[in-house]
Amino acid sequence: MRRRIYLNEYWRTLTSREPQESLGFKWLEAVHPDDRLSQSASFAEAAKTERPYRAEYRIARPDGNWLSCLDVGSPQFGSDGSYVGHIGACIDISALLELEKTRCELVIRQTAAQEDERKRIACELHDDISQRLALCTLELDKIIGDKRSVQASKLYRDMEGIASDIHRISHNLHPSTLADLGLVPALRRLSRDFSDHRQIAVEFSHKNIPPQIPAHIAISLFRIAQECLTNVSKHSGSRSAKVCMKGMAGGIQLVTSDKGCGFEMTTLCEPDRGLGITNIRERSRMLGGTFEIKSKRQGGTKVVIWVPVKAVV
Repeated sequence: MRRRIYLNEYWRTLTSREPQESLGFKWLEAVHPDDRLSQSASFAEAAKTERPYRAEYRIARPDGNWLSCLDVGSPQFGSDGSYVGHIGACIDISALLELEKTRCELVIRQTAAQEDERKRIACELHDDISQRLALCTLELDKIIGDKRSVQASKLYRDMEGIASDIHRISHNLHPSTLADLGLVPALRRLSRDFSDHRQIAVEFSHKNIPPQIPAHIAISLFRIAQECLTNVSKHSGSRSAKVCMKGMAGGIQLVTSDKGCGFEMTTLCEPDRGLGITNIRERSRMLGGTFEIKSKRQGGTKVVIWVPVKAVV
């Protein structure tokens, strides 16, 4: 059963069609041709399974343009428990979708501005300060020559260590791997860097990640993983962590976990908790995604992020 037997006056406001003239299957005439088959099938499936439905599709406006609507309904049952049909509501969500489009554009611009600034600082560190430090190291090597004292040798090693740290910081600010090779290689490199420089064994895994991900989403997921691993390094006391990224219907899930000291969830909003979790939450929110954190004292911490991404297979 997918025939409509009643439409209220709001249908006329949405479509300029008389409710009585749109009963049965005629309501589909107002639906965009590209959406008719899928919506007809979704309603048929809801009736067959006697379950609630939720659908978005386009219908013709009185001015000839198309509006986006959200159609939701729930099954109704008679006194004997038999299914008698669905009752639902059709809501114009065009304005909400425009707001969502505007929000996404703002997120993209904000992310691009942040990354441009990171790139500028990274270039100054690499092309200026790092090069100047390398020259100083060479000059020091000439001055010391073969007659190195213990103090001079230590100074030389310290300068080499500083140069290495600057190179690492520059890379973290603007990971060239992300731009050149994509999100999966960048997260693999990030995990390896944490293993090498933070003495935290990071296990990275991935599944069903599409080769092409919008740049602002890839950057945000990389920054979230970077922030999570930094929190593990600073606060958990754990010597190991896991980063798992998985493509699923409609989006990508990113999970980071450790078996460190953890914390009581009631302390999550305390001022001394820091900005790390706040940054992670805000990044996922700006992408229209979800954020979940699970932790308990001496029980480790797990952070689960989901963000919507089109064409994930």
